[in-house]
Amino acid sequence: MMAGTLDARAFGLAVALLLVLGPLELRDSVPLGPLKLTTTELIAAIAAGVGAGGALLAWRRGSLVMPAWRVWRWPTLALAAWAALHLASALWAEPPRSEAFKAGLRVAGHVTLAALVMVHAQHAAFVRRVRLGAWASLAVIAVLGVAERAFGRAFEPVLLQFRDEPTWMLGEQRLATVFYHANTCAAFLELLTPLAVVGALAQAGARRWLLAALAGLCALLLSVTYSRAGFGAALVGALVIAWSARLPGAPRWTRRAALGWWALVLIAYVANPDMRARIGLDERSYRPSYSFLKGCSGYPGDTVRVPLHIKNRGAWSLSNRQAKGAAIHVLLDWRGKKTAQGWTWTPLPDLPPGAEAVADLAVTLPGPPGDYVLAVDIMRDEVLRISGAGAPMAFVGCGVYARGVPVQPGSVAAVVPASFDAVRVSRMLDLERRHYWRAAVLLWERRPWLGWGSDRFHGVHREYVPHAGYDVRARAHSIVLETAADLGLLGIVALAVLLAALVRTARRAWPTGWQQDGVPVALTAGLCALGVHSLVDYFLGYTQMAVVVWPLAGLLIGLGVHTGRASARQQDGVAEEPHFDGASGVEAPQFGLDRVERCGDRGP
Repeated sequence: MMAGTLDARAFGLAVALLLVLGPLELRDSVPLGPLKLTTTELIAAIAAGVGAGGALLAWRRGSLVMPAWRVWRWPTLALAAWAALHLASALWAEPPRSEAFKAGLRVAGHVTLAALVMVHAQHAAFVRRVRLGAWASLAVIAVLGVAERAFGRAFEPVLLQFRDEPTWMLGEQRLATVFYHANTCAAFLELLTPLAVVGALAQAGARRWLLAALAGLCALLLSVTYSRAGFGAALVGALVIAWSARLPGAPRWTRRAALGWWALVLIAYVANPDMRARIGLDERSYRPSYSFLKGCSGYPGDTVRVPLHIKNRGAWSLSNRQAKGAAIHVLLDWRGKKTAQGWTWTPLPDLPPGAEAVADLAVTLPGPPGDYVLAVDIMRDEVLRISGAGAPMAFVGCGVYARGVPVQPGSVAAVVPASFDAVRVSRMLDLERRHYWRAAVLLWERRPWLGWGSDRFHGVHREYVPHAGYDVRARAHSIVLETAADLGLLGIVALAVLLAALVRTARRAWPTGWQQDGVPVALTAGLCALGVHSLVDYFLGYTQMAVVVWPLAGLLIGLGVHTGRASARQQDGVAEEPHFDGASGVEAPQFGLDRVERCGDRGP
């Protein structure tokens, strides 16, 4: 076996492991001098070291074959410019500049990884290993998604090893798995699911059916992220695959399979009542109705039982396995002030739409005799009080009698206090995209040419958003606006050049996409879907996504570059030199997953 092929196989295995383990980024980090590296960053650094060492050894032995400079100069220069700009931005960044420098180092590492993947893409064995790693990564997240939906809160301790927030922090059952937000999970599924769809068309036997099942499962999981942008991005990915049906070697069912997968996504979204409410097809609200079955009265210090009948008349569950609900109550005095600091909790059974239950409230009466009001709300998963989402609260009068005075039965009629500001929900965060878009534009206006420094938006946007909307981890929710705020107009130009180089090289690989087992087709579909979603969200700032996006982008560039090598040599009147892959002992074309070469190596 030639050294170059062996090096490519080793690097392919390293990248495959990175794709699988990268999204599983543990919250804990490893200190390395002034830097703190996450587990994913350590794996990425090891993978890059393997790739760089392999490329260097192959070059010294003369087994590294690169196309003419004019074929690969533009993607190489675009990648280098993007990394250099992020690093240089530390010179003019808003203090602390070390944060911008660290962010620049991360971007440089991601770009280096993409460049190394581009170089090794000339080996079919390398491409196969990367593709297998992408399939495995998608399968791992799918399994975690199924477990999250099946076990709900019981599975939360596992997921909280990878992120800080609980899954149900906003009261909506949005699938997030190991990612910090459901939209990031949706982006991951958009990016990698086309590889499963195309793989099901290009493969045969058991592998075909396994990939088809994985693609179908991911369509269902995408719908429970409740990502509206993901809904549109999935359509873009399906259309790209359907468009490839005209290419030479495309399977007969390409168009039908792509549109069938999109139809499954559509059905999954529309069939989900929570998603219908989110996109406006159904009323989006919690709608409980309350009726007290017994009044509230007694002596000071007594604990009385007040049964409350609750019926769910809305489209969303009030309590279920994923997010348990509880009836919470507190007493208010005649001025509307709480008699106790905290609320008393009464767990609720599952309350899907149309269900009803009776909550037996244990109400401890306050000391001074008088008239009080019992206020009741529903809390979901210790995070969301549904009155904050527009649902009504329940109120009933409560009489506290002095000792020796006969207790009169309490009335079950509703009594609304003169003021209930003390129990009114004040939302802690107002996480609307428009706030962050506006902040990014204002930041860009202040520093239009060079911006505030790499990844500095989240650190400098505080004065540009409402107080309730500030979050130190927030991004600009758009790759264009994030780049404008961080790197200014120069960054926008660098981003445009990078995208143009990616499109240019992807066009070279596109005509032979299905002759290369559909890998260029799947990568193009996934990156197009992610690009559409990135217009309203930003993902490259998260290491979990960056270590997946950059290697796959580098692979698409590499397939285009090495495909373009043949075209360049033909234009020069030079016959294409055969590439000898020692794994098979058969001469095969330099680029692509040629069928002849694959006959000698059935391994991953």
